[in-house]
Amino acid sequence: MIDRIQKDLFDFIENDPDDFDGLIEFWFQNNTNALSAALTNDPGNKILVNIDNFNNYELLAKRLFLIADILVLRDNRKWT
Repeated sequence: MIDRIQKDLFDFIENDPDDFDGLIEFWFQNNTNALSAALTNDPGNKILVNIDNFNNYELLAKRLFLIADILVLRDNRKWT
């Protein structure tokens, strides 16, 4: 299920690379429930992280992957 959702996202954004960020934001807003359901059904440890500042994200992600199989990043920055 996660593979199908990921393919859908890539198919959706490949048509308009000029609006890449906006398309990803739109896609996630409309597919959050399907992605949550797929992650819930997938075995393993999952961590969802809300991020509004990416300055230290790489260091945080490396540490979290020591205890999680799947790390989901949710961008909390405000889009204008």
